[in-house]
Amino acid sequence: MALIIYTVEVIQIFLYRSSTCSSSVVAVVVVVVVVVVVVVVVVVVVVVVVVPSSSSSLLLLLLFPEIFDRVPVYGHQIVRYTNSSRVTANTLKPMFDYMQEEVCPFFPYPEVQASVQLHNHDPLVLNAILEPWCRCALEKNCICPVSPPTKVLPCSKSKTLHRCHRYDQSALTMVLAKLYASDMYKVMAPENNFKAPNIVSIRRGHSMPEYLKSL
Repeated sequence: MALIIYTVEVIQIFLYRSSTCSSSVVAVVVVVVVVVVVVVVVVVVVVVVVVPSSSSSLLLLLLFPEIFDRVPVYGHQIVRYTNSSRVTANTLKPMFDYMQEEVCPFFPYPEVQASVQLHNHDPLVLNAILEPWCRCALEKNCICPVSPPTKVLPCSKSKTLHRCHRYDQSALTMVLAKLYASDMYKVMAPENNFKAPNIVSIRRGHSMPEYLKSL
């Protein structure tokens, strides 16, 4: 949609500045621009919708442009599944201790996905989100407070506190919750579920061994 609007504006500017040109020249240029836009749209539709099985591990689906347009408004868009568990269930107590936070205030917040994120490039993102997230990743007592890590995965079906630990997802969710509190929903992009996505499709284990050779 943004591409079409931009193209229309370009055509309007061209027509305004080309009022002294012959009508045939203007018509040819307009036709060429329209054809280019149509070709781009068709390619995007084919790649994203028609042939998802031939892509690699990350597919952008139909609702991705809508999420992309929300980034300049809210600063971020981070995918979460609508049936995702609470961060208090999927985070061990030592991470709360490291961040000097009590557990109960985080109970309302669902876990976000660390694999799909869109951010503005600004000081807020760098200093208030990425910096504390990366700092946690460099501290074993925060990112991986137990050894070996396999002791805390996979998550059990119980709903108890600290049933498992999701490492980067746990840390990112806590950082966002501390920053946005009740407004956290504005920066989350709700995804239906992992098996039937409408924003992005993440295919774990799907590889392209000859990818580098094809470049």
